[in-house]
Amino acid sequence: MFKSSSFGIDKLTLTSSEFDVSNKLWLNITPNKKKSGELEIQPTYLFQSPNDDGELITNYGTAAYYNTDKYNLTIKPYGNKMQSVLQMNPSKFYSELTIDANKINDMVMYVHNDLKDKGIFINLSSAITSRLDLSVDATLNYKFREYSDLIQGKTALKRTNSIDYVDTKTFGTGKQTMQFSTYDKGKENEVQLYGKPISDSTNRIRFESRIFKSKGIKSVLGEGDTYNKLLETPINAFNRAYLHVLSHHVQINQTQLNLDVTAVVDVLKMCQTQSPKKWFEIACFSIFTSIDDKDTAIATMRLSIELMYSGTDKRQLRSKWLKQLDTLLIQSSFIRNRLNKESEDIRYLKQRELFDTFILPFAV
Repeated sequence: MFKSSSFGIDKLTLTSSEFDVSNKLWLNITPNKKKSGELEIQPTYLFQSPNDDGELITNYGTAAYYNTDKYNLTIKPYGNKMQSVLQMNPSKFYSELTIDANKINDMVMYVHNDLKDKGIFINLSSAITSRLDLSVDATLNYKFREYSDLIQGKTALKRTNSIDYVDTKTFGTGKQTMQFSTYDKGKENEVQLYGKPISDSTNRIRFESRIFKSKGIKSVLGEGDTYNKLLETPINAFNRAYLHVLSHHVQINQTQLNLDVTAVVDVLKMCQTQSPKKWFEIACFSIFTSIDDKDTAIATMRLSIELMYSGTDKRQLRSKWLKQLDTLLIQSSFIRNRLNKESEDIRYLKQRELFDTFILPFAV
């Protein structure tokens, strides 16, 4: 069984078009800018608020926002309505992930009342859940980088702040209603504490299923999209939602590295230039340690040699290096078999650990 793990909501976003601002002093307003081709700035209506004399003043801009360490509020146009968007992270309130309805509601009510005291009222009864991130954090036996190649998906995207989050894999585009991301949570914690990563890689790993928009919430959770419906969602529905997004985007399997033969030729030529005497042995070692599957590696090397020495004028060289490849394969076969067996055993253990930690406990 997995150890030192937790599951719950990492990010919750509520959206409501029913809000009122009686005091705008806490809000920062981003002013409109003149767009290309426009003769003058086109103001965007945001909200009305009273001045010191009680007169209603119209406020314009692209957005108004109020950010704290625990939550963020943004007022901006969305569709044909002006919306208040409230984003919260339960872990910032409780120092842990949670799906406990009472804790979630206590958090939301704290934010609601804090804003109300500042003169910003949001009608929670009309609030829609517009984003829900369900996450699992676990401490595993190996570091994140040693699991990364076992997690394959359709589309991989980098985090925008790639300097802080070097070890991240995100699947799904921003236009979709679902995304899945896995990353080095320990490294993220170091960035938050020290302003930069301290470790090269850690064994504290996060799996995160992200659900966007009302449409995504309804389809994945199988419940309504209102905040009140979210509070009524049973635990097994959260489990299913987390697994649904994960299984839609990724699979945990053995590494299948498909290299372009021309890329391998480039490696051969580089080795030939840098180490003229032993370039072939060095190149073979580089390629064979980059491709897990032995047959794929051999086929790739043969095709690369054929391509590198194509043409009748290079027939002898082509034959020479193909024979040299066969010789190296015979000499290293025993060692490779031993290494492959050991690497397959370790790879299986890693696969099993990922499955037992991030999938099996939620398959209800």
